[in-house]
Amino acid sequence: MNDLQATSIPKVYLLDAGLKGVEQYTAVYLLATQEPAIVDTAFSYSAPKILSGLAELGIAPQELRYIVLTHIHMDHAGGAGVLAQACPNARVVVHESGAKFLAEPAKLVQSVRRAVGTLFDRYGEMVPIPMERMDTVRGGESLALEYEFTLRFIYAPGHAPHQCCPFIPEHGGLFVADACGIYRKHAEQMSPTTAPPAFLLGESLETLNELKALQPKTLLFPHYGAYDEPQLLDRYADYLTRWVAEVERTYDTMQDEEAVVHHFVRKLGPTYRGYYDTEMGEQEIEMNTRGVLLYLKRQRLG
Repeated sequence: MNDLQATSIPKVYLLDAGLKGVEQYTAVYLLATQEPAIVDTAFSYSAPKILSGLAELGIAPQELRYIVLTHIHMDHAGGAGVLAQACPNARVVVHESGAKFLAEPAKLVQSVRRAVGTLFDRYGEMVPIPMERMDTVRGGESLALEYEFTLRFIYAPGHAPHQCCPFIPEHGGLFVADACGIYRKHAEQMSPTTAPPAFLLGESLETLNELKALQPKTLLFPHYGAYDEPQLLDRYADYLTRWVAEVERTYDTMQDEEAVVHHFVRKLGPTYRGYYDTEMGEQEIEMNTRGVLLYLKRQRLG
């Protein structure tokens, strides 16, 4: 299978950046514009594959202008430091609340280690990025990559407070980050992105409404693929609402967080097989269940 694929948006290419042991889990997008850019970097060990993809498009490391990060979680930004070193003229574009964690990533790495448990050895490392290499955004800014090709940054909290979704208004392309869950068409199902510690249901649904209001034509998922199916925003809003309600009902019945986690691992584990290995599938379910439980606890404590 060719790891570099054209999307329906001119000059935008999807690259399977790899996750140790899993294909078609983490996508990085390469933009072969006059001011070349990449959206997200996946893991530190993904950097050689990304550089090879750029070379296939005729883009040398010194020609890359922007490394755009939708948010700073390690499956999206873990390779940013390595790529910044390899691409000396590239600016790293990130939400303002995430920049300090890229400059000093120890706390971020520790948080990811807690969230993903035994999967952490698949997440690589993080190389610090000097603050002077970064351009920060809050949402609302635009970045011109060439004539009639702009990235507009849409602030998109709910999954994480440092998340932005770049939008290409000229072509209707929306990089959905983790705002629209995990969707791999060949698996024919959605999965939540409700990891601790920052998941908020209300903000997630508001973000989905704001993204829908953009009237995008193509949704570019990091997990995984580019689809000319804007209705997936509505589908995930419905799915997310039902998922949180199910976790809440189960907790109200069991009154034990560990029992709730084990319940969903047993219930959902078989549905993840075939596109995850058992360990990864179970850890994904556990992580997303714990994120909802933490959200519910905070809600009830006021």
